[in-house]
Amino acid sequence: MAVGAALAAGGGLAWLAVSLGRTDPAGAWIATLWFALVLAGWGLAVATTATALGPTRDGAPAPPSPPSPPSPPSDRGDSAADGEGRVVVLPDRRRVLLALGGTTAAITGLGAAGTWILRDRARAGRAPGEGAAGWWSDAHALPNAGAPVSPVPGTRPEFTRVPDHYRIDINSMPPRVDAGAWRLRITGLVDRPASLSLDALRGRFDPVHQFITLACISNPIPGDLIGTTRWTGVRLRDVLDDAGLGASGTHLRIRAADGFDEVVAIEEVRDDPRIVLAYAWDGRPLEAAHGFPLRLYLPDRFGMKQPKWIESLEAIDHWEPGYWVRRGWDAAARMRARSIIDVVATDLAHPVAEGPPLVPMGGIAHAGARGISRVEVRVDDEPWRPAEIREPLSSLTWVIWRHEAPIGPGDHRVTVRCVDGDGTPQITREAPPHPSGATGLHVVAVSA
Repeated sequence: MAVGAALAAGGGLAWLAVSLGRTDPAGAWIATLWFALVLAGWGLAVATTATALGPTRDGAPAPPSPPSPPSPPSDRGDSAADGEGRVVVLPDRRRVLLALGGTTAAITGLGAAGTWILRDRARAGRAPGEGAAGWWSDAHALPNAGAPVSPVPGTRPEFTRVPDHYRIDINSMPPRVDAGAWRLRITGLVDRPASLSLDALRGRFDPVHQFITLACISNPIPGDLIGTTRWTGVRLRDVLDDAGLGASGTHLRIRAADGFDEVVAIEEVRDDPRIVLAYAWDGRPLEAAHGFPLRLYLPDRFGMKQPKWIESLEAIDHWEPGYWVRRGWDAAARMRARSIIDVVATDLAHPVAEGPPLVPMGGIAHAGARGISRVEVRVDDEPWRPAEIREPLSSLTWVIWRHEAPIGPGDHRVTVRCVDGDGTPQITREAPPHPSGATGLHVVAVSA
């Protein structure tokens, strides 16, 4: 029983250690204590059952007795003598299991009720409009809808629905931001410090709509920590111009409600109109899980440089490392060129007049804001062949590629590589995600 309780307590404390990083400590404590109690209940139930189902010894030698015919089991359990002559009392398993069933049913019911309550609390912290119908993409064609190159069936969706978009956060749960009370504070080396509501931000500055691919620096080569959707926001340089930057301001410190921070060069902000403070994805306000009410987009950078749940912008006169840079990740965090094989559709192979059948294959290639100029595919040790590239949703998104290659019976390897829009080939040397993003070629095994 002590072991079960200790395991349950350890689970509760682990949850607590992660949850306390949130900016809603009261909610974290409530969730932590509830899950710890549920875990403790299950641990005690399992430990009690294990103890009850095991034999108990009374320590007294069993007196010698002549053999006797077996007797039917009783509700009090059975007994027997062990090899050392002591009496071993065997419990009534039916009664123990019935008691266990009732206990676990009660624990399950309480757990479900608590989960329902916590889910309602989470719903109460959603952004305005979250969960409502009416995504932009439901009523509009994508800008490349008529592109002549079509994806091979099995290729990932070109446009990522918001519920399917990846998330990587520094805490176990997103912060709860009060939409009515939230203000974007603009401070530091500015002439006109400001405190803007979301409505003021939307009303004062022209909206910008951009199709953007965002990727996590910890994404492995064939990983799914990458997604493409339509971002809506305001140009960051317009917001800074409105506040009147002082001559000594060189960098912008951005702080978020989850405790995250990042520092961006003001010169970069001035030079790039694509840098936006986004307040909507796919035509609806950002969901709480994806950064409501405001998040940053920096072209050509991994997601580790792009804060969500932004609360303040502070103009400062120096650079300093942001949250992930202080933890050993790359200071620039520029996106790596990479290409991925999503599907080798051997079931869609079609015969040709001579040689093996042609097998369609496809996937994505991405190099941040630099774009992709070429994708090539190789089967086994054959020469590299150019793949077709579908027109992208924008200059800031991944591309879909497709290719048909002759593949005969047997086992084969298919490899893909790409060249970015600047003419720089994808790095072929294998490297892990830390500290600058994974590199290497994607190879898949195929049997035809």
